[in-house]
Amino acid sequence: VGGLGVSISRTLYALLWSKKLGWAYNCAVYSAGMIIERAALCANDKVVAIAGRNFFFPSKPGTFHDTCTKYARVNAIVHAALCAAAGPGALIWLFWAELGWQLPPHPAMAMFISNHPSSESADAGGRLC
Repeated sequence: VGGLGVSISRTLYALLWSKKLGWAYNCAVYSAGMIIERAALCANDKVVAIAGRNFFFPSKPGTFHDTCTKYARVNAIVHAALCAAAGPGALIWLFWAELGWQLPPHPAMAMFISNHPSSESADAGGRLC
């Protein structure tokens, strides 16, 4: 979407964004897109750890995939240790802590949106969503 490569959130924006349904609806679309994209990235991390390759970047050199694999495997070990020590709630808390600053009404959300420009942003009437 928009020539920026694969992006779950930008695809959802393109499909569901509405000028008619208002800013609250668009905030919900934005939030749903970010939640789904972050959950997919968490799952992809485990795929990379098991497969030894990041399938989102098929043209990258082997050294890139080796680095991604090492990082993903260390993450998997840390996640397993957190689950063993504190239960699955620890991972759920980390997921929402990572995601929280990207969602309305957190003030840092504006910083995140500025990294994801939209051709429709001039029409939003100055609102963040």
